[in-house]
Amino acid sequence: MRERAPGVVAIVLAAGIGARLGGPKALLRVGPGEGMPLVEAQCRDRLEAESARAIAVVRADVAALVGDRLRAAGAEVVVSCAADGDGPAGSLAAAAAYLADEAIRAAIVTPVDVRVRAATVRALVDALIEVEPPNEAEGAALFARRTNNVEDCVRSAADSAPPGGAPPPRNGLRPPSEGTKKARGAPYEEGAPPLAIVPLFEGRRGHPVVLGARALARYREDGPPPLRDHLRALGEGVAVLDVDDAWILEDLDFAHQRETLVRFTGAPTPTFLR
Repeated sequence: MRERAPGVVAIVLAAGIGARLGGPKALLRVGPGEGMPLVEAQCRDRLEAESARAIAVVRADVAALVGDRLRAAGAEVVVSCAADGDGPAGSLAAAAAYLADEAIRAAIVTPVDVRVRAATVRALVDALIEVEPPNEAEGAALFARRTNNVEDCVRSAADSAPPGGAPPPRNGLRPPSEGTKKARGAPYEEGAPPLAIVPLFEGRRGHPVVLGARALARYREDGPPPLRDHLRALGEGVAVLDVDDAWILEDLDFAHQRETLVRFTGAPTPTFLR
């Protein structure tokens, strides 16, 4: 396990209903037997790699089913009351409101169904900030666990690699040992670090995206935009990092994505924790 720096937070967006897949992606079983829900696996990935905190944004019914096991794994649970039409922006707004004015240095924003190499996420974080060894007292103060907000919502709403080994061969895919290219893109202010970092593989942007505190603050305002629109609005404040990781382009939407299902879960068909 890597040493984790205070202020590095993973926000796992897992509040979708998964209509095209056949069930909530958050509850997709990962591993043999009973396994664990995908949202737990994703949080564990981040906590075991670079993140001091992992925040799972889920619906109330999912929180009621797996909230205790998420907290037992070290994650924090935020219940999204956003309308389905708000999409991931609503979930990101719920996480941003939960974090409020805490000292956030880097927020790793990842859909629950995107699982990339730990080295990729670390490179994105390092491109945004210079990670310092955590101070124990500061870390304890910054990352004291909060109680979850299931009841409030219900009332108001009435390894270096993910499981499965190497990715499928692709033209131009470089071995992970060769590392990543230098971040490119002009900073938002002269001499200032970027406001956000986006990964790029073979000319295509993917996930996760890493936001600095100033970029995340937009999601505590009215009318939070889709992340793509927000990044566009940030303009030169967004830097792009070329990475040797095809998995930044891959997500899981359909039951017929057998290869992706095998990599994520170990099985070619989806099953869900009920």
